[in-house]
Amino acid sequence: YSQLMDYLTSSGEAGSGFDGLLSRRCHNIEQLLSQAESLYRQYASERRWAAKVNECKDVVSEQLRGVSEVLAGLSKQIRLDVNCRQDLEGDLAERLTNWGVEVMDLSVAGTERNLPQVSIQAKVPAGENPLGAIQAMVSDVMGQPLQLVENVPARDANKLIFAVP
Repeated sequence: YSQLMDYLTSSGEAGSGFDGLLSRRCHNIEQLLSQAESLYRQYASERRWAAKVNECKDVVSEQLRGVSEVLAGLSKQIRLDVNCRQDLEGDLAERLTNWGVEVMDLSVAGTERNLPQVSIQAKVPAGENPLGAIQAMVSDVMGQPLQLVENVPARDANKLIFAVP
């Protein structure tokens, strides 16, 4: 076996330089060498392809790691957007309550697209232009001018929707 492996791994031509115990005992040395060379070439080719496959696995692994980092960043950003929206809702509810508006329901949507929409269901106090004061508070909390796009009076509360003009 060692003589055969030495022959196959050397850069010599087929049949040349092969002598030893195997060449004296084998009657069909040319056929044996031909088969051995063919199998060795197949083995070498499979090893090259296995190395390339492993290299590709490493590339894919790095790409997936990068995708994982991007997804982790996106999920963190979504969590921040949700927390930001909840903070805005809390701040706005507190300001409206301090001003005398009885807030029954309040939600902020669209902050992730920079197209905020604020929906409020509340009892609006009497006074001079209460909707204008509420609109000013909503715009101040949201950090951009919003206008009243819907005002639906109900039995004891108004449903107000503020959005970007």
